[in-house]
Amino acid sequence: MTDSHLVNIQVNIDGLPLFKSSSIQFWPILGRLLLPYTAEPFVIGIYVGDSNVNC
Repeated sequence: MTDSHLVNIQVNIDGLPLFKSSSIQFWPILGRLLLPYTAEPFVIGIYVGDSNVNC
C-alpha cells in the first residue's frame, strides 16, 4: 500500500463550562486531517449537557 491510500485524522474533545453558575458544559468535537495534507480544524460534532451526570 502506498502513502496515497492513507488518511490520518486527529480528533480532539474538550469540555468548556458555559456559565459560572451552572453545571452545563459545551463539548466541541474537532477533527483535523494530517494526511494527505495538514488542514485547518473542522467540527465533527457538538455536545451540550450537564457535567453532573454520572455515567
